[in-house]
Amino acid sequence: MNFRKEYNLPLACDCSGKALDNVFFKDGYAYASDAHILARVPLSLCLGLPSEEAEKLNGFCIPGEVLKALYKYDVITIERGEDLDKESGEVVPTCEIKVCYEDCQITVSLARNVKVGMPKFEDIFKNDVVRVPVKNIGLSVELLHDLSKALNIKSVNMRFTTADKKIYISAATNIADEWNQPLGIIMPVLCTAHLPGFVDE
Repeated sequence: MNFRKEYNLPLACDCSGKALDNVFFKDGYAYASDAHILARVPLSLCLGLPSEEAEKLNGFCIPGEVLKALYKYDVITIERGEDLDKESGEVVPTCEIKVCYEDCQITVSLARNVKVGMPKFEDIFKNDVVRVPVKNIGLSVELLHDLSKALNIKSVNMRFTTADKKIYISAATNIADEWNQPLGIIMPVLCTAHLPGFVDE
């Protein structure tokens, strides 16, 4: 089995070659962000492997472009190990993804989240949704498209927050259990102008 390509997490990554170029795995979730959108998908959904295999990814990350390349293979295996860190001199965990293709084997070594500098995504996902009146909202259609593809949803439910203006995006069909489903965050763009004939009440 392999990562399920219908959850196109690389679309939510920033391909600048910096930390946000990666898909991060932590505590049962896969995270991807380009600093404008943030996708969080349970590993049980986006990875077609038993839970004990998925757990091996915890604490590691993979570049979005590498993950995209892995989608074309049918079967991957995940192996955990240990190695001596040259900088600290400590024994640290390692993680490799291996792919057998025709007569050769491809090995991808994953980086540790702490080494790359994973942002504290889990702190951004706080259950701080409140009912607030919204009169005007501006969204990037391109970013919303990328986020919906990363979350594998076709119709979206939007819930608004007051503190930092972030907007939670989830599948419209999973509203009752959205916190345990693929969940995203998108930031609005400044929207002050009105369409002709439309004014605030």
